[in-house]
Amino acid sequence: MAGRIRTHLRANVVGYVAIFIALSGSAYAGVALERNQVKSRHIGPGQVKSSDLKDNAVTSPKVADGSLLEADFAAGSLPAGPQGPRGPQGEQGPAGSPDTPEQVRDKLAQVDGAGSGIDADSVDGQGASSFASATVEGWHNVSYCPVQPGFPATSNWRDAGNGTAPVGYRKDPWGIVHLRGSMSGGTESNSPFSLPDGYQPTHTVRLVVPETNGAPWVGTIDIRPTGELVPWGLVSPIGAVSLDGVSFPAAPADGATGPCWST
Repeated sequence: MAGRIRTHLRANVVGYVAIFIALSGSAYAGVALERNQVKSRHIGPGQVKSSDLKDNAVTSPKVADGSLLEADFAAGSLPAGPQGPRGPQGEQGPAGSPDTPEQVRDKLAQVDGAGSGIDADSVDGQGASSFASATVEGWHNVSYCPVQPGFPATSNWRDAGNGTAPVGYRKDPWGIVHLRGSMSGGTESNSPFSLPDGYQPTHTVRLVVPETNGAPWVGTIDIRPTGELVPWGLVSPIGAVSLDGVSFPAAPADGATGPCWST
């Protein structure tokens, strides 16, 4: 009888061991746990979770080499492996522009302008000419004409002085020409000076100006498109003629310089 029992146990030792493990509630799965290291006693094979283990229950000697997977570790806890081989070369991209920056600029200048969509010289569609320059032009003193032929040698015009400004002109950022100063000594119809190109009116401008000859009087001057200034209607003998406050729109410069006086 005893012989039969020993023979039976030898033939079924593996099965009995498996039954023992299942009934004991301890699963190894590559991890050897000691007594009192599992919180719950009702755990079947393969059912041990990290929440079922007591703190520091699993240490390195208790884990079989090669039994854990990457998913068993916290993110970032595994050291980086060696750098892998270089990947294959990607597809060749399109060729860039062969132009230099200067060549690109020159090409843009050919299409730059109103309506081009790339005009950098406009604001809200308005060109630079629509805006006033921050630079204010200074005054230019006039160059008086010599005495016109047929007039007395003493009839030339000059600055009146006596605290008045020298006769001058300038153009503001909006294209308006302004005159200033007082002149005296000349005769009626004898042109005192001629305005240069770019400061001439588009048509003859006739203006009323004050004249002093012992008492205030009013005279008249014409400024012609040639730039020639012609006084007339003055009271003789002529006193100081003031040009302060005279202004008019300038015609576009055309490269022509007007005469000092018309013959």
